[in-house]
Order: sequence, then C-alpha cells, then structure tokens
Amino acid sequence: MKKKVKENYDDPPDNPVWGISTRIFWALITIIAIYYSFEIEGGFKWGPFLLALFFSPIYLVWGIYKVGIPPKKV
Repeated sequence: MKKKVKENYDDPPDNPVWGISTRIFWALITIIAIYYSFEIEGGFKWGPFLLALFFSPIYLVWGIYKVGIPPKKV
C-alpha cells in the first residue's frame, strides 16, 4: 500500500521564482512610497522617510489619498 503523505501548507513554495517576484514587488512598493515621501515633504525629512521605509503599503495608500496619482507637491 502507498503511504499517505500529509501536505503542509505552511511551507513556502518550492519555486524560487515566486520568492524573487515577491521580493521585487515589495521593493517596488517601498521605492514608490519613499518617492512619495520626498514629493509630499518637498525634500528629505527623517520622519516621513522612515515611515515610508518601514510601513510602505500604508504610507503609499495615505500618499495617494493625500496628493493623488501622479504625486503633486502640496
């Protein structure tokens, strides 16, 4: 008889392309959020830069809400 294999869905997929594409996606989100922080503040400021760096998706949504697409200086 064949042994039944228990599938573990918590493991990441074996396909390395999935991991690379996910990293590229999050890197692009972070870069766009940092760009928005520069455009909104009119230059470099530590607070918005760190928010965009560590909380990129939230900062990007807020930046799009505040200034729109494409970003216009406030």
